[in-house]
Amino acid sequence: MSRARTLAMIVVSGGMIATGALTWAQTEGRESCVEACKEVEDQCINRCDQYDDPIECEEKCQETADDCIYNCR
Repeated sequence: MSRARTLAMIVVSGGMIATGALTWAQTEGRESCVEACKEVEDQCINRCDQYDDPIECEEKCQETADDCIYNCR
């Protein structure tokens, strides 16, 4: 994966984690945080067709979503 694509994936990953943390801070339920993580994961996966290796992109989206969900409390 090129450097630009790697940086784009890092930005998307950071956004997913930030979304999960923000949702957790704004709501009291873990379920809403998990739902937000999954929603952002779906949005990330929907953009993977823009990359040369969509399967690797989807894997990164899923890994980041797992990290996001792990941070839901």
